[in-house]
Amino acid sequence: MPKHSAERSATISALLLACRHSDTNGRQAQGWPSLLDRGIDWNLFLTLGEHHDLVPLLFSGLEHAPTERLPQSLMPFLRGHFQANHLRNRLALQCFLGAEAALAEAGIPVLMLKGLALATTVYEHLAARQFGDVDLLIPEKQVAQARDIVERLDYRPVYPPNMLRDLNVQRLTPNQERVYSAYYHELTLQSQDALFQLDMHWALVPRHFPIISDCRAIWQDARRTTYGGRTLSVLSTELQVIHTCIHAAKDRWRKLKWVVDLDRIVRTNSRRGREQLDWERLAWYAKAWKSRRMLSTGLGLARRLLETPVPEPVSRLLINDASETDLSAVLETLLHPEIPEPRILRCLGINTTILRLLDTNACRRRYLLQALTMPRPEDEALFGPGPPNGALWKFRRPLWVLARCVGRVGRTRRNDSHWFDPAQSAPDGGSRRRDITRS
Repeated sequence: MPKHSAERSATISALLLACRHSDTNGRQAQGWPSLLDRGIDWNLFLTLGEHHDLVPLLFSGLEHAPTERLPQSLMPFLRGHFQANHLRNRLALQCFLGAEAALAEAGIPVLMLKGLALATTVYEHLAARQFGDVDLLIPEKQVAQARDIVERLDYRPVYPPNMLRDLNVQRLTPNQERVYSAYYHELTLQSQDALFQLDMHWALVPRHFPIISDCRAIWQDARRTTYGGRTLSVLSTELQVIHTCIHAAKDRWRKLKWVVDLDRIVRTNSRRGREQLDWERLAWYAKAWKSRRMLSTGLGLARRLLETPVPEPVSRLLINDASETDLSAVLETLLHPEIPEPRILRCLGINTTILRLLDTNACRRRYLLQALTMPRPEDEALFGPGPPNGALWKFRRPLWVLARCVGRVGRTRRNDSHWFDPAQSAPDGGSRRRDITRS
């Protein structure tokens, strides 16, 4: 059992309670007195809140808690974080609007995705959703043209270090560029001042994921939304739900913010009229995109952790498809994200969460085969320029990668488990962050 399990359990409960009461629909703030009586490690509370990208929500959520039971410096700290996130998100929105306007002028349609789209459509305030990159979706056939336009706005491509043959030069070889476009589903471009990164997507998932075979529905069902006087395109509500579940699975369900996203999407649309969530269409998409198990797991988590109001017929149709084993495994990851995945699978590039939540054994076999055999841009940096160019490379690649993994098994690896543990986070046993329990 990981250390500090009791303290962490109470802290996670406090995080979830704050998220339940951070919106403005009049939900009663019940449960704080009994929870505070159990004792909260407030430094751990902020550490976990930061890891799960929930700190902006904690400011409005804790306004419903008895202020006399909170550390004196906690609310000023959260208010400052909220205001800083508001400024950053406003700048991120301007970053997106500038790129969207330039692309639209060239006749390239753009959809706003992920964090920024959620912040502007389902959260009560732009600052309430914390996110990193600015994500947008464009048609695959117009990627090259869109890249040229965005680069003229002083953005430059950036790549992970393991793809680069020279760490000082952000450039791929021609063969790597070809493999990159065949393997990946997005390109990251960084602004000249390095403050923001635009993630330009042409698909919702990497090509080796055996889901979402037809992307035409994404554009056919896109909906228009107005924010700050600008009309923008976003995913339909149903696709927003499914994409959130798929994205969370792709990132191994390590953050509670995705559970909160699902709760916000469902609650926001349950309060609307004509824009209400079409549950039957949602189920149809999940089946067509082979993501029913991912969807049912995500909704099951939202209902269990945040009491998300899912209609009973849908609950029987979808959520009951989520096995208790799947939910328990994801909950364990959410509550103990410091526990690493098996090293050999990480080395082979296999995502165990995706593997677990694929709908059928046939999908799992296809995913494993594609993950092991598809050439990747980093192959050239790892193995040299010769092998990836060979016609039989996809058959030789698993052996090369496996040999490399076996060679690394005995190496010492950095212990990443200290991030959540106050006892290990500083030499004196205290937290590295400012101790908010001190006045």
